[in-house]
Amino acid sequence: MGFTLADLTEFNYELPRELIAQEALPRGREFARLLVLDRRKKDFQERKFSEIADFFRAGDVLVLNDTRVRPARAIGVKPGGGEVEILFLGPVGGRTGDREEWKALIHPARRLKAGAVLDLGDDRRARLISKEGAEWRLEVDGPSLGCRPDRGPALHPGAPG
Repeated sequence: MGFTLADLTEFNYELPRELIAQEALPRGREFARLLVLDRRKKDFQERKFSEIADFFRAGDVLVLNDTRVRPARAIGVKPGGGEVEILFLGPVGGRTGDREEWKALIHPARRLKAGAVLDLGDDRRARLISKEGAEWRLEVDGPSLGCRPDRGPALHPGAPG
């Protein structure tokens, strides 16, 4: 039994900024919305997260994900001008001198080639090393991106989020 990797471009869609949560709900998470899918009826309904227990049956398992989102987006400027959005997925290895390697998704990336250098602002540059599938490997020079769980990287002021 195998599986097929998804084409990451299938997940590209427009999401208006005003629909993206920017901060926690002021009244607590129990007021968060919950989308419930009924596979038999092929229907869904919007409920409150505080009602989640109503949908469990004996033997069901609930898996909690307590990871945090790392605010690791940046706007890079291509050598000939024009901007690309970079989503840093994670570091690859450690820091060597004033350089560190990262895995990242870049959009739009159709005309980018290995060896190109993107200006990230704040005296940072990213050199494109290689591409595997949708992921790029980058060498970032300049000040460390410093991704700590409690504070994301201080990136280009034009970065969304």
